[in-house]
Amino acid sequence: MHIKEIHIDGFKSYATRTVLNGFDKSFNAITGLNGSGKSNILDAICFVLGISNLGQVRVNNLQELIYKQGQADVTKASVSVVFDNSDKSTSPVGYEDQSTITVYRQIMIGGKNKYMINGRNAQLSRVQNLFHSVQLNVNNPHFLIMQGRITKVLNMKPIEILGMIEEAAGTRMFEVKKNQAQKTIQKKDQKLEEIAKLLSEEIEPKLEKLNADKTKYMKYNEILNEYQNMERYCIALEYYKAECQLKNLKNEEELLKKKKSELELKHSEFQKKESETQKKIENLKKQRQSDMKDEAKELENKVARLNKDLIHKKSELEHKKEEYEREKTQLDNLQKQIMDEENNKLELEKKCHNAVARSEELKQKIQDLTNKIDNMKRQKEAVSAGVAVNISDSNGKTITEQVLECKQTITSLKSSLKQSEMRLAHLKTSLDEKKVQLSKQSAEESSLKQQLEEIEKVVNIYTKQLEQLGFNENKYIEIEKQIEMLEADILDRTNKINQKKMTLEQIFLDYNKENVSGEVMGVVANLFRIKDTQHTCALEVAAGPRLGQLVVDTEKTGKEVIEKGNISRRVTVIPLNNITYSKRFENQELMKQVHNNDAKLALDLINYENKVENAMKYCFGSTLVAKDMESAKKVAFDKTIYARTVTHDGDVFDPSGTLTGGSRQFNPETSILSKLEAHKLMEEERDSIMKKVETLKSQLNKKLKDKYYTLKNDLRLKKHEHSLAQKRIEQSSYFQTKKQVEEMEQEIVKINENMKQAKIDMQNKEKELVDLEKQQELFSKASNEEAVKKQKLDMIDKNIEKAKKELQTAKSELKEADSYKLSLQLQQMEEEIKDMKTQYETKKTEIESNLENSFKKLQQDVDEATEAYENESTTLKACRLKFSKSDEEISKLNELKDQYAQNVSDVLLEIKSVEHTLSNSGKNSGKLTTLLNALQSEYKWIKNEKENFNKPDTEFHFDKNNQSLQECKQRLAKLKEECDSLSKSINKKAMAMHEKAVEEYNTLVNKREIVQQDRHKIEHVIEDLDEKKKTAIESTWKKVNEDFGSIFSTLLNGTTAKLEPPSDAVNGALDGLEVRVAFNGVWKESLTELSGGQRSLLALSLILALLRFKPAPVYILDEIDAALDPSHTQNIGRMLKTHFTNSQFIVVSLKEGMFQNANVLYKTKFVNGSSIVERVVDHRSVVDTDAGLPNHATSTASTSSRKTNSSSSNARTNSSSSTATSSQPTAQLVSRRRGTKRKPTNEDDESEDEEED
Repeated sequence: MHIKEIHIDGFKSYATRTVLNGFDKSFNAITGLNGSGKSNILDAICFVLGISNLGQVRVNNLQELIYKQGQADVTKASVSVVFDNSDKSTSPVGYEDQSTITVYRQIMIGGKNKYMINGRNAQLSRVQNLFHSVQLNVNNPHFLIMQGRITKVLNMKPIEILGMIEEAAGTRMFEVKKNQAQKTIQKKDQKLEEIAKLLSEEIEPKLEKLNADKTKYMKYNEILNEYQNMERYCIALEYYKAECQLKNLKNEEELLKKKKSELELKHSEFQKKESETQKKIENLKKQRQSDMKDEAKELENKVARLNKDLIHKKSELEHKKEEYEREKTQLDNLQKQIMDEENNKLELEKKCHNAVARSEELKQKIQDLTNKIDNMKRQKEAVSAGVAVNISDSNGKTITEQVLECKQTITSLKSSLKQSEMRLAHLKTSLDEKKVQLSKQSAEESSLKQQLEEIEKVVNIYTKQLEQLGFNENKYIEIEKQIEMLEADILDRTNKINQKKMTLEQIFLDYNKENVSGEVMGVVANLFRIKDTQHTCALEVAAGPRLGQLVVDTEKTGKEVIEKGNISRRVTVIPLNNITYSKRFENQELMKQVHNNDAKLALDLINYENKVENAMKYCFGSTLVAKDMESAKKVAFDKTIYARTVTHDGDVFDPSGTLTGGSRQFNPETSILSKLEAHKLMEEERDSIMKKVETLKSQLNKKLKDKYYTLKNDLRLKKHEHSLAQKRIEQSSYFQTKKQVEEMEQEIVKINENMKQAKIDMQNKEKELVDLEKQQELFSKASNEEAVKKQKLDMIDKNIEKAKKELQTAKSELKEADSYKLSLQLQQMEEEIKDMKTQYETKKTEIESNLENSFKKLQQDVDEATEAYENESTTLKACRLKFSKSDEEISKLNELKDQYAQNVSDVLLEIKSVEHTLSNSGKNSGKLTTLLNALQSEYKWIKNEKENFNKPDTEFHFDKNNQSLQECKQRLAKLKEECDSLSKSINKKAMAMHEKAVEEYNTLVNKREIVQQDRHKIEHVIEDLDEKKKTAIESTWKKVNEDFGSIFSTLLNGTTAKLEPPSDAVNGALDGLEVRVAFNGVWKESLTELSGGQRSLLALSLILALLRFKPAPVYILDEIDAALDPSHTQNIGRMLKTHFTNSQFIVVSLKEGMFQNANVLYKTKFVNGSSIVERVVDHRSVVDTDAGLPNHATSTASTSSRKTNSSSSNARTNSSSSTATSSQPTAQLVSRRRGTKRKPTNEDDESEDEEED
C-alpha cells in the first residue's frame, strides 16, 4: 500500500484545492524555498492519519490548521489521501478487497471534525485501527522523521528507545489496547466494588428484612384466617349452647309448673283435713269441759301449749337436721367428685403422654405407607410396560419371600404366646407373695401417715395465722409501685416547672439568703393570684414594670439584697415599711361611682396576703379596669373619677390625654402573668401528688409486712417438710411394695391384652399364608406371559388397596390421637379441680360455722321443751285417769292433726322451693333470650347458618370437635392477641417488595458474575500477549541491532554501533535500551565524544535499521540531512533508493545530493499568500544544468533564499490552517535546455506562474 494522490483544500498555506498526483511507489522528494509550504504537505498527511499531538504539526489548536484561521472566507480545511492497495500483502486488515483506499478528514470553524473512508463516515478509532494495522501509528511514529527528530533520538531515555523497538515490532498497538483493557479492568473492579457494597449494605439487609416481613405477613394472614374462622365457630357455639339451654329451661319450667299445681292441690287437701280434725277436737273438748275441773283444764292447756311448742321445735330440728345431712351429703359428694376428677386427671395425663408417643409413631407409619404405595405404583407401571419384575408387596417383597416371612411370623407369635403364658404364671405367684408382704408393712404406713398429718396441722395453723394477720401482699406491692410511679411523676413535673421557670427569669430572683437578715417576700408577680383569668391582660398592663420589683420588709433588707445578695440582674426594691400609695379610692362614694360606670379597681381583681397589702396597693391601688374602650374612656375622663383606666384587652386611657393600645392582641403564651399562673398550677399539682405519696406511705406497715413474711417463710419451710414426709412415704417399703403390686397388676392386664392381640394376629397371618400359597400356585400354573402379567397386576392392585386402607386407618388414628386437645382438656380439668376444692373448703367452713352451731342450739331447745312437756304430762296424767277415754280420742285426733300440719308445712316448703327454682329459671330464660336476640342482631349470618349448627360434615359440627365454649374463647383471645401484636409490625407490601428485591438481587449477582468473567478473560489474554510481546521484542532487538551496526559502519568507516540494556536492568531489554558506539573496536562510554555529524549519522542509522525490520508502506522524512555534508547526504539518498525498494519514501530536502536520487520531485512555491505545488518531470536535467554553473547557481540561490525568506515570513503571518476551495493548479515545470547558463530566480518563477494562470 502506498500513496497515490493527495488533495489539499484550505489546509494551512493551501488556500485553494491543490492536488498532488503521480506519486512514485518508492522514492518521492519535495523541495522548495523556505516557507513555501513543503512541510505543510507532510502535516496534511499526518492530519489524515489522525494525529492528536498538534505540536508535531506546529499548531496549538485545530482551528489554526484552517487557512488564515478562517479569516479569508475559508471556513474549513480538508485533506484527502488516496492509497494504492493493489498489493494485497501490505493491505490493511479488512480492506483486502479494495484496490484503492481514500481517507478523508475535514475540520470546520467551531471545532467540528469529520472522517471518511472510501466516501463513508468513520470514527477516529476506525481510522487509527486502519493505519495501525500497517504500522502507521501517527501518534507514536517510526515512519515519520520530522525536523529535529534525528537529534532527539540520541537524547531519548532507554525506555523511549524501547518504545521505538516496540513500534517496529508491532507491539505498540497491543500496549495501547492493553492500557485500555487495564482501564476497563479498573472500571470493572470499581463496578464490582459498587455491586458488592450495594449488595452488602443495601440489597442483602433489605432482602433479609423483607424475608422476615414476608414471613410475618404470611403468619399474620394464617392467624387472621384462623381467628376469623374461630370467631364464627365461637359465636355459633355460644348461640347453639344458649339455644339448647333455653329449650331445656322451658322444658324444666313446664315440669315445675305442673309440679307446683300438684303441690298446691295437696296443700289445700291437707289444710282442709287439718281444719276438719281441729273441729272434731274442739267438739270433743267442749263436751269434756263440762266434766273437767278447773285444775285439769289448766294443766291440759299448759301441756297442750308445751306439746305444740315441742312439736314446733322438733319440726325445726328435723328440718335443720335434714338440711345438715343434705349439705353434708353434698359436701361428701363434692369430695368424692374431686377424688374422681383427680383420678381422671391422672388417667388423662397418661393418655396425653401415650397420645404424643402414638402420634409420632403414626406419623412415621403414614410416611412409610406413602412410600410403599409409590413403590408399588412404580412396579405396576413397570409390569404394564412389559418390564420383567418380581411382584412384591407394599414392602417390596416377592410372594415367595412373603410366604416365608408369614411362616416366620406365625412361629414367632406362637413363641411369644408361650413366653407370655409363662410370664403370666410367674407374675400371679409373685403378686400373691407381695400382697402378703404388704399386709405386714401396714404398721409402717400408719406411723408415716400420722407424722404427715401432724405436719399438715401445723401448716393449717400457719395458714390461718397468715389469714388472720390481714396483710394483703398484692396491695402492699401495688402501693409501692404507685409510690414509685408518683415519685417519677413528681420528678418529671419538677423538671417541667424548672424549665418553665427559666422562661420567667424577670419574675424570679435568686439571691444569697445567708447575707440577708430581714424578710424578703418575693417579686410582686409571685405575691398575688388573679380571681378571673379574663382580667389577666388588664392587670399585666396596669402593673407594668412593677411586676418584676422585689418586695421586702424594710429598706435595710432591700439594701442588703442589693449589696450582699449577689443578684444577677438589676432590681427595684419595694420596702413595706416605707412605701407610699394612693388612698383616693378608699372613698366609698368614689368607688360606688366607679362601679356605676362598669369599672373596677385593679386591686379588687386579685387575691393576696395581708402582709403584702401595701405593696399591692402601690401596684394596683390607683388603676381602674373597664370591660371595653367606651367604658374605659367614660371612666378615665369623668371629672369626679379622673383616673388611669385599662380595658380587658390592655388599652390604656390616661386622663393626662394619652391613649395607649389599639393594636394589642393578648397572647397567653407570651403573657407573663399567664405563664406564671400556669407555673403556679403546675406547682400545686405537684404538691398535691406529693401529699398523695405521703398518704400512701402512711398506709405501708413495715412491721406487719415483716411479720407476714416471717410467717410466710415458716409456712414455706413446713410445706417443704410436708413434701419431704410425703417423699418418705413414697420411698417407704410399704409404698414400694404397693407400687410393685400395682405394676404387677398392670403388667398382668397388659399381658392378657397382648396375648389376645397375638392370637388375633396369628389367625390373620394364617389366613394370609393360605392366600399367598394360592397366589404362588396360580403363578406357577400360568401358561403364557399375558396371564402372568394380568395376575401380577391384580396382585399389585390388591397390595395397593390394602396399603391405602392401612394409610387411611393410620390417618384416622392420628386424628383421634390429638395430643393438643388432650392437653387442653387436662388444663381445663386442673382448673375445674381447683374450683371444686375452693368450693369444698367454702362449703365445709359454712357447715362447720353455721349449720352445726344452729343444730346444737335447736337440739338443746328441744331437750328443754321435752323435759318441760314430760313434767307437765306426768302431772296431768293424775288428773286424767277418769277422763282417759275422751283423752285417748282427743290424743289420736291431735296426732292426726299434727300429722296434717306437718304435711302442710312440708308441702309449703316444697312449693316455695319450686317457686324459687321457677323464678331463677325465668331469669335465666330471659338472659338467654336477650343473648340470642343480640347475637342474631349483631351477626346476620347466624340466620342462614343456624340450620347447620352441630350438623355432620359442616364447619359447625360441635360434637365432633369436642371443644367447650371456654376453650374456644381462650383460643380466640390468644389468636386475637397474636393478630394485634403482628398487625403493629407487619408490612402489607412485603410480598411485592420482596419479589422486587429478589429480582434486583439476582440481577446484580448475574452482572457481578459477568463482570468477573470478563475480567478474568481480559487478564488471561493480557498475560498471553505479554509473553508474545516479550518474544517479539527480543527478536526485533536482535535484528535491529544487526542492521544498526551494519548501516552505521557503512555510513562511517571504521565504526560500529549497537543497542543494549542499561547496566542496572533487571528484565533485560524490557527495562529499556541505550545506544553504544565504537571507533576502531574501542567502545565509547558516552555519546558526548561524537561530533554533530557523527551523532546525526548514528541516529539516522538507528532509524533506518528500524525501518528495515518491518517496513511500513510509507516513510516521511523531513530535512533529515540538514546537519550532514553533501557526501553523506548523497550516500543516504543512494542507500534509500537501493535498500528500501519495497516502501514509499516522501522526503523533504533542500540538498541536491538527496533529491537527485528521487524518482519523482515536487517543487513548492509561495505565490500571492498561498502555496502551490509543481511536479517536476525531468528533475535530474534541471539539477545537471544548474550544477554546470556552480558559482552562478550559488549566487542565485542566495538571492532566491533572501526573497523566499521574505515571502515565507508573510506566509507564516497570514496563514496557518484552511478549508478547501475548488481550484486545481496542475502547472508543469518546463524543462530548460541543457547548457542554459542562468538559474531562474524567484521573480522569474512568479512571472511564469502568472503567465500560466
